[in-house]
Amino acid sequence: MTDMLHIAPFFHEGTGTWTYVIHRDADAVVIDPVLDYDPKSGKVGIDSLRVVQDYIGEKDLHVHRILETHAHADHLSSAQVLRAASGATVGIGDGIRKVQDHFAGVFDIDRNDATLRDAFDAT
Repeated sequence: MTDMLHIAPFFHEGTGTWTYVIHRDADAVVIDPVLDYDPKSGKVGIDSLRVVQDYIGEKDLHVHRILETHAHADHLSSAQVLRAASGATVGIGDGIRKVQDHFAGVFDIDRNDATLRDAFDAT
């Protein structure tokens, strides 16, 4: 085991968002992964996530956590896609529950809906 910490940045041109893979040896976390979104067609894609996943595969990393630094109004998160592919847990700060509660009211979503409740494994 080495003490060297690696921080690999990935810039998402379409939203100006940075995703980071931080790892020591084979243990890794991913911060703020992005989905591709084309507003003209309304289509969502994972090309930018594939670049991150390729890096993870090339380095033979085990992703333990996916961390969201905040509620994203500037881009769509690919945390759920990455969670499904890696088995990593998704974490975010406690304040997300207030944000979810607010937008549940705005969009008339049941505040106890599993989509909201299960979006994060840890707060």
